[in-house]
Amino acid sequence: MNKKHAIQLLAGIGLVSGTTIGAGTLALPTSTAIPGFIPTLLVFFVVWFFMTIGALLLLEVNQWFPGEKNLISMSDATLGRWGKVFAWISYVLLLYGLISAYLAALSAWMVTVPPELLNIEATQMPFSLNQALLAIALLCSILLYCGMSVIDKVNRYLMMGLVVSYVLLVAMVAPHVKPLRLVEQVNLPAAQSILPLVLTTFGFAIIVPSLNTYFKRDIKLLKQIILWGSLVPLIVYIVWEYCILGSIPLSGEYGLKAMMANNQHLSITMALSHYVTSSPWLIYNAHLFYVSIVLTSFLGVSFSLLHFLEDGLKLQAKNPKYRFILVCLTYVPPVCIMLVNPHSFDSILGFAGIFVAAILGILPALMVWRGRYHLRFKGPFKVWGGKTLLVITLVFFVYVIALEVINCWSA
Repeated sequence: MNKKHAIQLLAGIGLVSGTTIGAGTLALPTSTAIPGFIPTLLVFFVVWFFMTIGALLLLEVNQWFPGEKNLISMSDATLGRWGKVFAWISYVLLLYGLISAYLAALSAWMVTVPPELLNIEATQMPFSLNQALLAIALLCSILLYCGMSVIDKVNRYLMMGLVVSYVLLVAMVAPHVKPLRLVEQVNLPAAQSILPLVLTTFGFAIIVPSLNTYFKRDIKLLKQIILWGSLVPLIVYIVWEYCILGSIPLSGEYGLKAMMANNQHLSITMALSHYVTSSPWLIYNAHLFYVSIVLTSFLGVSFSLLHFLEDGLKLQAKNPKYRFILVCLTYVPPVCIMLVNPHSFDSILGFAGIFVAAILGILPALMVWRGRYHLRFKGPFKVWGGKTLLVITLVFFVYVIALEVINCWSA
């Protein structure tokens, strides 16, 4: 492996991992507390496998067509008009929902961050929730307008902050883990209920078409990026669950059940400071981890939506006027949603599982089936498994959607 290939591989892994490891990570411990650690591990491996297969199927389809193609063009060419409509609706709802959730998380962080982190007095906190929301949207709009190369560079620094803060948090919390807490709760039937949320936390395949363009359709490099880039979040999630479920009890004032009952999935820092250590370093690292984990995913999802809209609306982002329009279309609707309902973080992440299953699981499998076996498309890459794997993949994602619909109906 030469130096250029290694740098590109690391950059790609960073983009995939950064897009994957997002705000949903903060909701995992409370949502997985009832199933328990062991059943959650089983769900992680199952979801990782099927989401990686979905990403590789999407890469296979993307390689069939020349130029910069996104899901609109790909679904239209393989599935026709109904596939195009399906892709439009699912993709836009998913990405607008995720961007809205990330805006909510970042704006909430800005108005609750300890004043000492900003080097100001508590009475000088200048931000209201709406002002924080607009400031974040403006800053990210500027980055998005500058293009993928700028986002890639910013993402590398954010990933450094994410890695450093994560390692320090694990190092501080791991010694306080009580192994018995990891096995005292084993509820396999309840594990089904977390499938949609875990599916959302592995939703990295949305950037596959963008990666294919950015890395000049290098199929060998892209396969490595997808495989290694998806393994990194899997390991991160397992260690994170080990630390949180092993150090914070189920019951108690700051326990996982209390946080879940009050929809306080972002209160992990308070619980750690109560049950593990009140060291200010833990607080600082937790806040750095929080903002890094949300921003890396936020920027990746934002660029994916801009690329999608560029392809669907046939607007060339290289033109400054059209790029401005695309940036506005990317951020204005989510900002409006958050101005109306700024506290919808949890509900959006839970419901997003339906669209993740539709757009990143069902659609790629259907496109490959139609393209391979009916239209006879061929490219430099073909996912193994044939029709059997495609059927199993479709059944799994349909099952997850059915679960989430039942959950929403019974809520």
